[in-house]
Amino acid sequence: MSSRIIFLASLLTASLLGTSCRKDCDPTPTPPVVAEPAQAATLNVNFAYSGSTEARSVSYVADQPSAELLSDRLIITFDGGLGNGGPADRISFALAKSRQKPGLVGTYSLASQPDASQGDAQVMFIRFTPSTNTANNAVSGNQNQLSGSLTITAYDAARQLVSGTYEVKATDLRDVFAFRNYADYTPDARRLGDLRVHGSFTELRLRP
Repeated sequence: MSSRIIFLASLLTASLLGTSCRKDCDPTPTPPVVAEPAQAATLNVNFAYSGSTEARSVSYVADQPSAELLSDRLIITFDGGLGNGGPADRISFALAKSRQKPGLVGTYSLASQPDASQGDAQVMFIRFTPSTNTANNAVSGNQNQLSGSLTITAYDAARQLVSGTYEVKATDLRDVFAFRNYADYTPDARRLGDLRVHGSFTELRLRP
């Protein structure tokens, strides 16, 4: 065999080995990293007393905020203080499918008296009392005149995540920080004032 043929055979063998190594030795592509959702929310409650500069307030990082996208409505709920043994707060929004904007993103008005059917989102705020002898304080669009809005700033349909802000205001209410005894049949003497409940939420995962 001539030296030229031996040389060409050597080159071919080296080329085949190199091709094999490139196929077998290249690292396996790393799958893209999918970030975990931020899943954060705040709940702030403020009550400003009429005819005074006095006010009371409480703020929370919401306990296990939840969002559910059902066949007929979107429900978003925020709780604060449920595990501390004292008064606790909850606000919940229900947005009917017929009121939802394309892609969900947008600002929604609140259902309110005197005609709750005119608003986009039904809202209920409850201040719970730990005492079995006193009544919870509740404010809703079915009972009270409200202003404010629910705003959805982002909706990730692929990851089923929703973000936004909210504000609910009501004027001339009885003090939500004070609770009445069930056995108290005297006129409600709690101080009057204005309620504001507000907060934000980031990348809440929508449950089906």
